[in-house]
Amino acid sequence: MIGHLGNSKAQGNVALLSYFAILAVVVTIHELGHLAAGWLVGFHFSHISVGPFLLTIEYGRLKARFRRGMSALGYAGMHIETVNGLRAVY
Repeated sequence: MIGHLGNSKAQGNVALLSYFAILAVVVTIHELGHLAAGWLVGFHFSHISVGPFLLTIEYGRLKARFRRGMSALGYAGMHIETVNGLRAVY
């Protein structure tokens, strides 16, 4: 019985680590969905962040950064050149 009590803390740690890993995967897939939808209507990629990790395009090059503060779990940033280039998707 005592051996099982010692493993419960390790199992709790694994469960917590698994939770955050699954959350990161789900948020990444969600934000990639925003990017795909934006690309379909003519938006251009600007940046995407998942947790503290940020991917951005600066001067035509993809850069990865680690941010200290987080305002949201995930964010997909896109921009448009002109409104005339946007497509309607129904």
